[in-house]
Amino acid sequence: MKSHRGVGPDFVCIGAQKAGTQWLYDQLAWHPRVWMPPIKELHCLDEPDKQAEKAADILHRLARNPARYNEKQRRKHRPPVEPRDIDFLVKLVDMPPVVDIERYCALFDGKGDAVAGDITPAYSTLEPDLIARLGRRLPDLKIVFIARDPVERLWSQYSMLMRKDQTPVIVDPGAVIAFASLPEVVRRSFPSRIVSGWRRFFPPEQVGVFFFDELRANAHGLRKKILNFLGLDDRSLGEDIDSGRDSKRNQKRYDLTEEIRLALEIYFHDELRRCADDFGGPALGWGRQQVHSG
Repeated sequence: MKSHRGVGPDFVCIGAQKAGTQWLYDQLAWHPRVWMPPIKELHCLDEPDKQAEKAADILHRLARNPARYNEKQRRKHRPPVEPRDIDFLVKLVDMPPVVDIERYCALFDGKGDAVAGDITPAYSTLEPDLIARLGRRLPDLKIVFIARDPVERLWSQYSMLMRKDQTPVIVDPGAVIAFASLPEVVRRSFPSRIVSGWRRFFPPEQVGVFFFDELRANAHGLRKKILNFLGLDDRSLGEDIDSGRDSKRNQKRYDLTEEIRLALEIYFHDELRRCADDFGGPALGWGRQQVHSG
């Protein structure tokens, strides 16, 4: 059945990185009126063929032993693979190395009447001309952004790299500020710039800003807000879907020391003020919160 909303995704979540996007993917995957692609972070708008190898691997494992693959899905608290998921994966394998918005939209041909989306935090770094092209092609597209205190988000990103041994385990403020100053990190670290960049090409009512703070304080409430923004309700999920489930809760954590926090608050001083002015709500308290682990 063809969706009345037309081809392509109905929403994209552009991050922020380290702000609960895996949680959101896991929650939406169980909603009966939502279809989430079988891979989180498609990257079709920044590195179009990045996930082709992963898609091919999933298809191979499904062909060899679908029951075993779906058992793995069950252990991760994710739905079993559907025929439309397989069609999606077949198309993703053949994605070209350059951005092709028509091919991207065609990935979602199987959504039917479901609300479908793409959760890829890297889209927060897209260039204005590409956002403009996307806006012209999908004028009704909704944009989801989960904002997080820039200090804590940066520390969480740095901690992720320490866990992966991609950077030395250093708790020196100078090393952290040097990392924060890298161009590829800067592009993800200033939420006021990210949101204003997308609002240039999409109406404000289609760019929903939510808060990681709310995920900590009231995960069910945050889920309800995001679903309402997407034109859905959370009653269909039932009480057996844990809104507070965190698939990353057992990851190793690194403490954000007061010394590093102070250095980052100085680095992000102007951005913290802009976020308070632009977003209000929890952003009014950013930069003055208790120390958390990354």
